Amino acid sequence: MMTFLIFVLLFFAGCGGSNSAETDDSWLFESSDNSVSDFSQDNCSAEEPSYERAAPPEIVLPQDFPAEYAGDMNCQLLPEPTDSAIFLGEGCYYGCLKVEGELKIAGEGSGKTLLFCNDAESSSAIEVKQNSIVILESLSISSLSRGLTLDHGASARIVGSAVYGCMKGGINACQSGEGCRSDLMVLDSYIGEMSDESDIGYGISFSCGSLNVKKSMISHLSSFGIGIWGEDTCKAEIEIEDSVISDIYGMLRSDDGLCFFAEGGALVSIKNSVFENCGRSFALFFSDNAEQRVSLSDFSANGINENEGEQGGIVFEGTVFAGLERVSIMNSKGYGLFSLGAEIVAEDLSINSVGSDGFGNNGFGLFLADGAVTEIRRLEIRAAERAGILADGLSRTEISDFEVSETASDRVSLEFGVGIALQNGAVAFLERGLIDRNRESGILVSGSRLELRDALIRRTMPRECSKVPAGCLFAPEVDFGHGISLYSGSEILLDETVIAANNNGLNLEASALAGNPGKIVFSNNVTAVNVWNVDNYDEISEKLGGSVFCGNSSLFTSDSQPLRGEIDNNFR
Repeated sequence: MMTFLIFVLLFFAGCGGSNSAETDDSWLFESSDNSVSDFSQDNCSAEEPSYERAAPPEIVLPQDFPAEYAGDMNCQLLPEPTDSAIFLGEGCYYGCLKVEGELKIAGEGSGKTLLFCNDAESSSAIEVKQNSIVILESLSISSLSRGLTLDHGASARIVGSAVYGCMKGGINACQSGEGCRSDLMVLDSYIGEMSDESDIGYGISFSCGSLNVKKSMISHLSSFGIGIWGEDTCKAEIEIEDSVISDIYGMLRSDDGLCFFAEGGALVSIKNSVFENCGRSFALFFSDNAEQRVSLSDFSANGINENEGEQGGIVFEGTVFAGLERVSIMNSKGYGLFSLGAEIVAEDLSINSVGSDGFGNNGFGLFLADGAVTEIRRLEIRAAERAGILADGLSRTEISDFEVSETASDRVSLEFGVGIALQNGAVAFLERGLIDRNRESGILVSGSRLELRDALIRRTMPRECSKVPAGCLFAPEVDFGHGISLYSGSEILLDETVIAANNNGLNLEASALAGNPGKIVFSNNVTAVNVWNVDNYDEISEKLGGSVFCGNSSLFTSDSQPLRGEIDNNFR
């Protein structure tokens, strides 16, 4: 009882002896830009938290991509080369070429000239043999097999052309064997509309060597847009710029429905480009031992298709090192961005609207798992499902200048809706940010450690199932609505932090306040602090003694509440 009285007296001292149940809600009226600076200090003497907002990417794409052939299919025989070149007029030409040495094929425009391979037994319309070179300009290419294949050491340059309507895919560099070292450039071109009758409808399949795609579109495919298979001793060097990959809808195999994926050793640069309407994921970067380095800048990913199956936005897994600048992820499923053991440095990252996948799982804006190392400056996450950020399993995260808001409860269980969640030994350092209008907990920490500085956590709402108790799978009678909630031996270091307009401002179970907390303001919460199942109340009361309390209905409670378990345990 004495410990309890000391704790309460220290709370009153922090409030200057005032504990009025009449709250001043004037701070709830937002400024026009919804910035942290709208916090009123009429009752609380505290510096306003401030943060820099993420800058969206500015993407300027070509206005018109090359068209498919628009003429009739009354084809004539392809003429023989003259001086290593074939010049074609308007119309359709049939033939299947094997290029040895050098060959240039030029037409009158992709909508006017068509080269059509009508032999299903041929590997492709144009087969570029080992160490040979082909240049294709201003024509369309179609085939009963593939559009173009490259052998070891082969090179192809495709300019102002369209590869479409092929039965087995668009362009394949090295169908078998290692050490391909081919070279492919696609400029001002279109690849798409592959037939899905053979269940293989991809844009570009590439092994090690150099691939450059600029000012081009890859679209309407049943398998994948671009697939990269790098090697330990022969990296794939990939550059995509000013381009679009869209409408990749298949889900038949593990790599179906991916706008882009890279496996193994690779150097990948994607600039000023858009991936949209992807069936499974926008992009997957994976390597289990070979180093893979990825750069995404001025990049937008928008829209995961309605498909049944496991889905995720942008995925980094394994020995992957990624740098992101001005990246926007919208309308994703499963994840916005997922890292499993990868290292990521990012600036100006925004993630908006992430729902659960085709199995009803996940729904995390940013998921950092098992050994992931992440450093982000300027991050915005809005309208994720279940959690805006989930850091799990010995991951280490540093985020400065951030906003996490409007996370929604799981559509099936009507639970969660957490802004930021740390679990299973995760460590996070968060500085300068706003956590606003999430559900259940603004920040949830379970068996993990958090350092939080210069932040505002406010308006955490009850989970949705509090309105419909029969729909709750966990603790149906408990509303939650905690600003910060710690469980199971967690630690938190707080400094210059405002916790306002929540149910419980700080809910602490079997956990500790680390170090010497800086200035903490508890304002307009129903209960400022709820502490239970701890060994030393005196230590907690001493550390909170210098805090500011104003407008809270009550200052301290010790009500036992259900222990919230893991949000996700797929990686245990």
